[in-house]
Amino acid sequence: MDWIDPPPASGTPVDVAGVVLPEVGEVISTADPDLLWQVVGLPEETDVGVIDDFFRELSASDCSPQTLRSYAFDLLRWWRFLAVLGRRWEGAGRQDVRDLVLWMRQAPGRGGRRGYRPASINHMLSVLSVFYEHQARRGQGPVLNPVPSAGSGVRRYAHHSPMEEFQAQQRAPYRQRVVDSPPRVLSDDAVDRVFSSLGSNRDRALVALYLSTGARASELLGMTGRDVDWGNQAIGLVSKGTRAYQWVPTSPDALTWLRLYLDDAPQGSPGDALWWTLRPALPSAAVFGTPRCAGKSQCEAGDEHHPARFPAYVRNPAGRRSGHSAH
Repeated sequence: MDWIDPPPASGTPVDVAGVVLPEVGEVISTADPDLLWQVVGLPEETDVGVIDDFFRELSASDCSPQTLRSYAFDLLRWWRFLAVLGRRWEGAGRQDVRDLVLWMRQAPGRGGRRGYRPASINHMLSVLSVFYEHQARRGQGPVLNPVPSAGSGVRRYAHHSPMEEFQAQQRAPYRQRVVDSPPRVLSDDAVDRVFSSLGSNRDRALVALYLSTGARASELLGMTGRDVDWGNQAIGLVSKGTRAYQWVPTSPDALTWLRLYLDDAPQGSPGDALWWTLRPALPSAAVFGTPRCAGKSQCEAGDEHHPARFPAYVRNPAGRRSGHSAH
């Protein structure tokens, strides 16, 4: 199949059940602060430059990098779906968006699940709607936004009186019903099984902090030594939504695992990254020369990033700092 086939005749039903998206194109990160994520690898005739321009607009509006990343994957999926339909982005219509939703509702998903989650479909529709609104402001794209809206641009509950109760409003066409479900709870036995399967204090500390704070993975992985307040039993995190730095209480058990990990972690100063991935032993020490810690199996193997070759930074509950070697 060529990248852009002749489009189906107008009104011709599309068998979305048999649609298989072409595995072309990818999302990559860049060093450009104004274009942190980019869709590449698509044929030149598809005019992916409009995606770059859209992302620069979002960057100027202070969108978070993770938001840009999720938008990039949604637009890549849209470009691939349009290729199957034989459409270019500027020629897409409401029927094409409808067919996309029907395909996402039944496409094979992760773990054998059939169909994308309703929230994922709604996110896709939001991304496409904003993308085509941006192109319309620049005088490009279709005359009408192919993603229908229920409020004709009016923000939901914009004119609601605070003296009256909220009333459910009709969803926009193609928007999926998202059912609020109670949070899933891990039993004590399940937590014990998880911890018994972990092979390092680093992993135990991460899981314990996650369970006791509910922080996102990106928030935890971005921590440094300065982000641990031992005396007040709290960790400092940058919130994804507000991007504000805040202290979040954690459990004593989580800090115990963290201290055990830090006793062996290759951290030299409070500003260093808190989490390190320990590398497996290498077959020969000759590559890196003679290690400082001869006699230790992993150091003898020449692992220059093994914690035994770096001083560990530990701050005690009283706030005093002490640097010491793992040996």
